[in-house]
This record gives sequence, C-alpha cells and structure tokens, in this order.
Amino acid sequence: MLTNLTEKEKMVFAWIAERNRKGEVGPCSFAPVMKDLGIAEEELYTILEKLRNYPFFFGVVKSIHRTGLVDVPYFEIMPEAHKDWDEYQQAEREAIQPD
Repeated sequence: MLTNLTEKEKMVFAWIAERNRKGEVGPCSFAPVMKDLGIAEEELYTILEKLRNYPFFFGVVKSIHRTGLVDVPYFEIMPEAHKDWDEYQQAEREAIQPD
C-alpha cells in the first residue's frame, strides 16, 4: 500500500474516519471539515478527490458534490471509511518500522 498522503490529507482522512466510527455515513457538508481543520473549500475538494481515487482504498469518499439542488458543497462518506484509515495507519507504521 502506498503511504504518501500529505499531513493535511491525513487530517481529512482521520476526520472522516472518526465521524464514520461514530456511525456517520452518507452526505456530509464541507463546512464542518473546513471549520474543524482550517481548510479552504478548494483545497478540501482536491483532498477529497485524492481520497476518492486513491489506490488501495475501497470506501472513503463515495462522491463529491459542489453544485446541485442545494448550493452547499458536500461529499458522501462510505460505510467502511474507518477501516481504510486503520489499514492506512498500519501500512504507515510498517513502512517506518518493517518487521
């Protein structure tokens, strides 16, 4: 598994995983992520796109919506996002301290 996410990308990933661990799935507004992590909308969009398309992840972000019936940008959290975060952290630990 690749372990080349930036610190901000890992912060967003961890934020999503924590929400998912608490039972949150489906639509999530950009606003709380931007507020909690101090990330601008365009930067968040770019990070979400990377997480959605990152090889080896099976279910972090399902889709990203910036326009539509409502003018509130949002993304959809997949039900297994926290498991991908756990696997990413494990791969990172193994890369730092191989067996």
